[in-house]
Amino acid sequence: MDLGLKDKVVFITGAAGGIGSALTRAFAAEGARVVIHYGFAQERAAARQLAREISTDSLLLQGDLSSEAQVRKVFTQARKKLGRIDVLVNNAGRSPYEGLFLSEHTPEMWEDLYRSNLLTAVLCTREFLRGLKQQGSTGNVVFISSTAGTEGEAGNAIYAAFKAAMIGLCLSVKQEGVKQLHPQASFRANVVAPGWTVTRMAAVLEFLKNRKAVVRALQTRSLPDLAEAEDVANLVTFLASDKAARTITGQTFRVDCGMDRRLQWESEELQEAYERILQRHSELGAPVKRGRGARGKSSNSGK
Repeated sequence: MDLGLKDKVVFITGAAGGIGSALTRAFAAEGARVVIHYGFAQERAAARQLAREISTDSLLLQGDLSSEAQVRKVFTQARKKLGRIDVLVNNAGRSPYEGLFLSEHTPEMWEDLYRSNLLTAVLCTREFLRGLKQQGSTGNVVFISSTAGTEGEAGNAIYAAFKAAMIGLCLSVKQEGVKQLHPQASFRANVVAPGWTVTRMAAVLEFLKNRKAVVRALQTRSLPDLAEAEDVANLVTFLASDKAARTITGQTFRVDCGMDRRLQWESEELQEAYERILQRHSELGAPVKRGRGARGKSSNSGK
């Protein structure tokens, strides 16, 4: 289906990561012009490779999006080079404190993830809205949250708290955007909350090697499978399309294969499902390891 995204300018934060790169490829495949943002020097090589890979016009930008000055700088550069910004995908985020209970947290940890996981989305959305007002055009923003933000997650409270905050932010932004823009302009804002998502990140590959952990995750899903980064990207491009999703705003969509708190399968029923997942991702370098493996991480993001 033609989503009507050809020549739209899409700004993706954290575009060099696992889900970010899938988002970049999906928008480029629709003919969009993509602003590929990355935040850290170690991501530069991957970001450059991604820019070379996609066939449409793109712009590669680095910046600390928790800094007002740098947010203003990269958005100004994007508009100067590409003329405007039509879609913002707030994808950037980190989860460095997994496995630590709240009693072990420090205020510095909360400040760190506030700046990288929530403040970045606030500053980018603010700058995006200011630009749309000047453009006098339609636009929409998609926030990448997590099932950690809708369900909570033991040992990951900081990440869960700020991913939950993004949902509340979206609900306010979808109202404010309409009020602030030109009366004839349309503005939409939605949230996509992935569960465990398979990417090329080391933590995800380590998780895939742990049969017990994967099977335990599959037991809570109606569809005994794990989402792909492309599954997330397909939903985000749909929501970014004014042609396909014109009336959808203020909604949170989970990409989690029907994850529930209940156990929906017995572990012995899922051994073949586990083998299928490993076979599907053999090219990622995740070796099939029978029996007990390394302890899998509990992050829901896969980013």
